[in-house]
Amino acid sequence: MKQHGYFDDALFGSSMMIWDALAFRDGRLGRAAARKDGPQFATSTGGGIDDGRERILDVAEHLIRRFGRAKTTMANIAWELSMSRSSLYRFFSTKKTIEEAVFARVAARGLAQVRNALGDDRRASEGLATVLTEISRQTSSRMTLEPHLDRLVNDAFQSRWYAATLYLREFNGLIEEIVQHGFTTGEFSYGNPLEMTKFISGSMLVFVHSGLTELMSFDDDDLAVDSATHAKMVIEFIMRGEQ
Repeated sequence: MKQHGYFDDALFGSSMMIWDALAFRDGRLGRAAARKDGPQFATSTGGGIDDGRERILDVAEHLIRRFGRAKTTMANIAWELSMSRSSLYRFFSTKKTIEEAVFARVAARGLAQVRNALGDDRRASEGLATVLTEISRQTSSRMTLEPHLDRLVNDAFQSRWYAATLYLREFNGLIEEIVQHGFTTGEFSYGNPLEMTKFISGSMLVFVHSGLTELMSFDDDDLAVDSATHAKMVIEFIMRGEQ
């Protein structure tokens, strides 16, 4: 099993863990997607009904990115695929099922990009800075370049979709593994790993959810929250400990 920095795939699952877990819960989605590694669309290698679902999700994601969640209807998706709506419902029972599956794929790709950014073994403080910076970069990029997709992501968090909960658990898991590594090597010493993980994950939610990011954007520099500065201060606090 390949070791990626602090993370072993046997522990964390594949880079498509969210998509795989959503598929397991629903029982209607293509599980083959979970075997794909890296920031890419989930694709089925088995053909047949799974392949059909993946084509539907490819089209749905494209339409959501271009027109938004509200204007992406089952009729639109079916028309793009040259299939009837009744045939579409054979694959997905509701529009929300499609939307949650699209979110799951987007979230899994984002987490895969974080892991790729981590690369090989490094100091825990450097790994933590990389995770926080990359998560913030993804949120800012989505807000600026893909507002419709960003709206979908915000809706997923706001409505507490199952896939959104899985994403936050994975994000928390990334932080936990790095923090534990830091305590194991002696780089971190203040508090305990569980409490520190909750502190870091909770403080970073403002940069994970773009709706919160927007709320913290002020013209006044004394009020505005900067992710790079935030990450730097969090790490300095951990490193300083009780000194």
